[in-house]
Amino acid sequence: MIVHFLLIFILCGLNLIPLNLSFRKKYVLPFTFLCIGLFMGLRYDYGLDYWNYYEAFVNPANEISKEVLFWKFFYWFDKYYIYVLVKSLLLSFIMYYFVKKYVPVQYYAFFVFVFMLHSSLIYTMMTAERSCLGTMFLMICIEFFYLRKKRLLLLIGSIIIATMFHRTLFGALLIPIIDVIVSKNKRINAIVVTIIGLIVLIISSFVVSKLFIYFTNTIEIFGDYEYYYIETNRFKGSNIFGVIRKSLLLLPLYCLLININRQDKNSNYMKLIVLSLVYFLVYFLDIETDGRYGMLLIPFLLICMLIKAKMLSNKQYVVLMLCPFVLHTLWGTYDIYVRMINNPWLPGNYMTYKTIFEVGFFK
Repeated sequence: MIVHFLLIFILCGLNLIPLNLSFRKKYVLPFTFLCIGLFMGLRYDYGLDYWNYYEAFVNPANEISKEVLFWKFFYWFDKYYIYVLVKSLLLSFIMYYFVKKYVPVQYYAFFVFVFMLHSSLIYTMMTAERSCLGTMFLMICIEFFYLRKKRLLLLIGSIIIATMFHRTLFGALLIPIIDVIVSKNKRINAIVVTIIGLIVLIISSFVVSKLFIYFTNTIEIFGDYEYYYIETNRFKGSNIFGVIRKSLLLLPLYCLLININRQDKNSNYMKLIVLSLVYFLVYFLDIETDGRYGMLLIPFLLICMLIKAKMLSNKQYVVLMLCPFVLHTLWGTYDIYVRMINNPWLPGNYMTYKTIFEVGFFK
């Protein structure tokens, strides 16, 4: 935990130094994500499923799964720690690519801060291996088949392929659906959408999430993943504090929608709005599947907010958009460590950072 927080402090500090913007983009940013990649890749016994995947690696005959693309990639390596390192560096490079291309330089530190602390980002990415690889694949496909040029059929095909890394990614089919809905509506009423979001949030926190469990269990989409969601404390919105935490994102939602202008409608920005709306939908419906859709969609939501933050002349909207998101992020981080301390079934694998150099190289 100390190493993690110290790294956040150093990397955010580097990206806040008032250096030439081109220097920060050319040198500081790649160094930042190289450090993040090494932090994730050199870890040992860090992450909730570290040993579960190690056991699957050393006993491949015991692994039977329909998620064939993950296991093909996983068993392509002859050492487990090499897989962890390569996957982490690839993930870091993908994040670096999106930040360099889309995020304004003055907001690099903000992106790094959230990425390193949000419970659905680095924490989940270091434990949900199958979802993370599927997310990496899908982020690349979203860039080529959606953001660069909209090819919805190719995007749908990519989502189907991504389910061969992890079956829960089928929910990404909401992206083309929401895109069609938004494209057919010339104007998005920010107040109406925010009010609907609040109503959905309240109802889903106590009703929809339970129906989601029943539905997915009945048609066996998730199978053995059901236990992740069946307990009330796994539903972050199933109590009053969860509702309050989730409602913090209503302000960013409103600020994004109320500030859409004519130029935005004719640019890539509306595609980022679509991706953000998909995240708000799955999050407010309480069907985020333990942060798996957050891994995919929060980076695009962040990019969307930071692009708009740079464009806005009224900085009050910037504060109303970014501050609740930071508070939401910190609340989730606090929740992780509280659960680590209080739940005996949840090992404290994020409390102490160890590297492969401390134990020697192993299979």
